[in-house]
Amino acid sequence: MPSTFLTASLLTRLQRNLQTDPWCAAGARELIVRAAPWHARSDAELWELMFGPTITRSWMVINNGFCPTCRGLTPGTNWIADPQRVPWKVACPHCGDLFPKNDFHAYYRSGLDRQGVFDPQLADRSLLGTGFGVDDGEGYCEGERRWRFIGTYLLQGIWKKEILAGIEVLSTAYVLTGDGSYARQAAVLLDRVADLHPLFDFATQGVIYGAGQRSNGAVDNWHAANVDVLGMAFAYDRIRPALPGDAVLVEFLSRQARRYELANPKTSWADIQRNIETRIFREALHVHPERFVSNAPRGEILRAVLTEILGEPGAEEMLDVMVANAVRVDGVTGEKGLASYCFYVIAALAEYLALLSRRDPGLLPALLKRHPRLRETYRFHVETRCLNRYYPNIGDAGGFAMPVTTFGVFFSEEPSLRPSAYSFMADLYRVTGEPVYLQMLNVAAREKLVPAWPHTEALARLPVESAGLPFDLFAEDPAAFRRELAERLAEVGTELPVKSVDKKEWCVAILQSGKGEHARAVWLDYDIGGSHSHADGMNLGLFAHGLDLLPDAGYPQNQFTVSDPAKTRWFITTAAHNTVVVDGRDQGHYYQSPARGRTTLWADGPVLQAVRAEFGAWPEPLPAVREEPVALYAYTTGRFRAVRIWTDDGTLALADDFQREALGPDWAIAEGEWRVESGWAVGRGKLVCTRQFRGPLRLDYEAQAASEQPCDLSAYVNGIFFGFGSENNQGSKLIVRANIPVAARSDRRILPGQTHQVSCRCAPQHLQMRVDGMLALDCPHLTNLTTRLVFGDDEAPKQFERTVALIDVSPTAAYVVDVFRVVGGREHVRFFHGTFGSVQTTGLTLRPGAGFGAEVLLRNIQTDPRAPVGWQATWQVRDHYRLLPAGRVVQMRQTDLTRDAEATVAEMWVNAGNLITMDEQWIPALVTRRRGPAPLATTFVAVIEPFATAPAIASIRRLEAVEPAVLLEITLADGSRDVVSCGPSEVTLTRGPTVYRAQNIHRT
Repeated sequence: MPSTFLTASLLTRLQRNLQTDPWCAAGARELIVRAAPWHARSDAELWELMFGPTITRSWMVINNGFCPTCRGLTPGTNWIADPQRVPWKVACPHCGDLFPKNDFHAYYRSGLDRQGVFDPQLADRSLLGTGFGVDDGEGYCEGERRWRFIGTYLLQGIWKKEILAGIEVLSTAYVLTGDGSYARQAAVLLDRVADLHPLFDFATQGVIYGAGQRSNGAVDNWHAANVDVLGMAFAYDRIRPALPGDAVLVEFLSRQARRYELANPKTSWADIQRNIETRIFREALHVHPERFVSNAPRGEILRAVLTEILGEPGAEEMLDVMVANAVRVDGVTGEKGLASYCFYVIAALAEYLALLSRRDPGLLPALLKRHPRLRETYRFHVETRCLNRYYPNIGDAGGFAMPVTTFGVFFSEEPSLRPSAYSFMADLYRVTGEPVYLQMLNVAAREKLVPAWPHTEALARLPVESAGLPFDLFAEDPAAFRRELAERLAEVGTELPVKSVDKKEWCVAILQSGKGEHARAVWLDYDIGGSHSHADGMNLGLFAHGLDLLPDAGYPQNQFTVSDPAKTRWFITTAAHNTVVVDGRDQGHYYQSPARGRTTLWADGPVLQAVRAEFGAWPEPLPAVREEPVALYAYTTGRFRAVRIWTDDGTLALADDFQREALGPDWAIAEGEWRVESGWAVGRGKLVCTRQFRGPLRLDYEAQAASEQPCDLSAYVNGIFFGFGSENNQGSKLIVRANIPVAARSDRRILPGQTHQVSCRCAPQHLQMRVDGMLALDCPHLTNLTTRLVFGDDEAPKQFERTVALIDVSPTAAYVVDVFRVVGGREHVRFFHGTFGSVQTTGLTLRPGAGFGAEVLLRNIQTDPRAPVGWQATWQVRDHYRLLPAGRVVQMRQTDLTRDAEATVAEMWVNAGNLITMDEQWIPALVTRRRGPAPLATTFVAVIEPFATAPAIASIRRLEAVEPAVLLEITLADGSRDVVSCGPSEVTLTRGPTVYRAQNIHRT
């Protein structure tokens, strides 16, 4: 059977490149050398590598722990497993000491059962030994601490670096050499994995962070299991053509099957093929797909690849669904984590599309025609890239103030059989004619960004040897590629375009100006929710002078999940972001459908750039009517009768007076207990009508509380919850979707002993409930939905709006005007933190102050309860990661012009490391707070200026203006004056005789 993804023409091209292109030839030699350690082993040695599921597998040795020898901190997955050099040991990343101290391998071999699987009941415990560092497979313990040395070694050592790596390198060597012995060895590994793979269930056999922390998966956790099976599938597809006639393979595996009493006799290639395809690939595709899910589109890619390899139909349809989902939000999925999860999705998609495209050159043009948004996908990370080294750190992404090195796809110069991102970018250029794709691959090939931390050198850009372009063993003509690239770049330019952008669906606006070391960018994140989101609506960030000066906290510090969960949660909370907290509540909606704000003002001018965004100041339409079962609902025991269901045209579709002894076939108990009693349906829980109805419906019924105890007498109609007497009979409410707050409320309550007449109507785009003939709930649209999603139901602010202006003073200097308007609630708290360094304030009279809640990780809190308008805080920035040339000075000043406010200066906790390192720091933070009777109206006003040795601003005054307008007079260091007006309909900058305007976006 031929390979699915390596066609004959591709293999011919590969062999030609190995003969004619120096980079391809050198890369092939390197890949063959990598296979040598496995190729030198016997088939029996390879077969014995695979282990069973009888030892608890662990993603890490210990969550946020330390080395038992040197006490060096070892958070996350940073213990070192090197099974070929030091088998059955893991090493401390600090002192290098090896654990466990006992000879676990001898103990392991003593416990192998008749199928060659370790059974601790059979093992000789006298071989374990006792004392310091001894691990019996379930860890070494000191008090409550448990170090899972062997459980981690199984995953990080044997599984990843022996079994999966061996399958990969052996299958690759076969393709490059045509030597069937490589294919045979890869098949031995795959077949032995297949013997045991269905027995693995990480949810019950594995540990992620610590006790009680579980995850779906197979050998490894869910997302790793997805990658594992995908890699095995590609490897199997490479070697499958070589295996049907391999008598040596059949003889060895059949002998092993007899010796170890395996169910599959392996007496033919058909037996082996069935074992591998059924117990690995069909298991993942059909039997336990939940174990192999991953962040989109990796789960979809795995299903499509397995479908093709197994010869099943549907892969083409899967591709269209996959692409449509991947590009639906400004060309990407909308998943948060701009430099991580948002990037991973489209990078994985690019690799898959490149794989299909090199097999079928007509695929990419056809896809772009069917999915025109795909044109935006790989521009997204170009347009949101700032200072050529940062992304707005929105959601689960990156580390605190750290630069990032990726943009849009995985560019790699490593030789591999995988498709090349450089070739894929060139294909996109050829299909679309857009130069940005050539510029992307040129920048990636010209320089590689190397983060300084935790090393000692400054941030480096290392040149990449471009002679290997496109770094693709299957390139059609590598020399022609390099020649044509140089010609096209000479025409279109080599640099990536830099401009201000407003991604209205992804909800991030970025204002950029300046060039080179004087480039600056300010960004505003104006939504909340969605996968990998934080509680960060209206978060503000600033890049300038080569640094992230207003950094987002970054990826939650999961190494604290067991030891200090408050630190893990801190990075997600609203107070950890540069935004406003209302009434002490975190913005809600984490990991739910995104609640999007919208921009109402935008300007991208030569001197003035501005954006204004708001939450929830507009009505939103109701969702489409859904054809879902009608149901009656009672929280405690209630009574229902005279049920009538009407279709939209007035036809009576069901009438039930319950004049019988049982519920009958029209009703089914979904939850609780129900019975028929004297013409009433009596019960608690949910009683579902089994009949199906099309289109919008009206439900009429009579209902009565069975006692004076509070009781819902509610219903579900077209999927809408009509809550009569809900929440312990506090009133009535409408809920149109389970994951959003209440759509409408009223004070209609249940009267004990009274029979109520209830009517629930789902007219198109209009929901109504009548109780006893009176209108109780009326919902023609969803008012302030986004704001309520963010802040939690009906007490949300009436206004939550931020205006940000980036104003250039010169090519080397600029400042930011920040106006944040909040109306509603009783307390408004603006949190503002900078980067590493120290801060000095002027204008404040500080004394020890109170905290802002147990979850707000601030210390050394100093407060001025009556802060004057115009107080200032100046940062002396510390280049913590050594990103800048030695001796360069960076400062930042915030001038706070909020009226009638309290000001606080404090220190905020961050981990400046990442998930496998510890670098706990306390950075300067400012808090501006206003309190008063509801609805409190606050206009927070600030001017933020980044500068090197001397500021461009000499002084700032807030002038009197008619609310809600803000008027600022900014005197510059050269004596000139800017007047900035931020009004409800526009932002203006007056500089001398010139007026620059940013006006509201007009919407229909």
